[in-house]
Formats: sequence, structure tokens, C-alpha cells
Amino acid sequence: MERDGLMKKYRNGGDISINGIIKSLVNKHELYKVRELWEEFFKELDKNDLDPKIIPHANPKKTYMEYDFDNEGLRKKKTYKTFGNDVSNFRKKKTSNT
Repeated sequence: MERDGLMKKYRNGGDISINGIIKSLVNKHELYKVRELWEEFFKELDKNDLDPKIIPHANPKKTYMEYDFDNEGLRKKKTYKTFGNDVSNFRKKKTSNT
């Protein structure tokens, strides 16, 4: 299984990427601010049994979310700042395709 951007296998045998989840949230909630999408991102990871945990930091941009990455116990993290950049990039792509 290619690791770049993929999460652990789902129980139904399919794979999904973190970027795929973020893109879906951006498309579904066009008017949400990044903070609102961050909360939805957590819910989506939790819904898919990826055991997300938010690790706070004094600098909010350095707060990160840790989640299960594969079936072998590997965990990955995504900072709030990186998540915001991802959201911005997907929004830019969306407007340039219209």
C-alpha cells in the first residue's frame, strides 16, 4: 500500500486519503471557516475509527491532530496551520476550475 497521504485500510477494504477528506469537507461546507472545518475534520476521522486526538499548543497554529495512519499502529499528525493551508489550496483550485 502506498503510504503518501493514505490512511489505514477501512473495514470494508477501501482506502481514502487525508487530502480526499479535506477536499470533501471544503466542497460540502463552502462557507465554513477553517476553525469550523477543523472540527468537521476531527469528526470525520473519528467516524472512520482513526482515533483522532487534538494536541494543544500555546501557539494555536502549532496545535495538531494525531490520527491512526495504517493497521500497524503508525500515527500521523496534521497541524492546524498545515490544515488551513490545505483548505486554502483546495478552495483556490475549486475557484480556478469554475
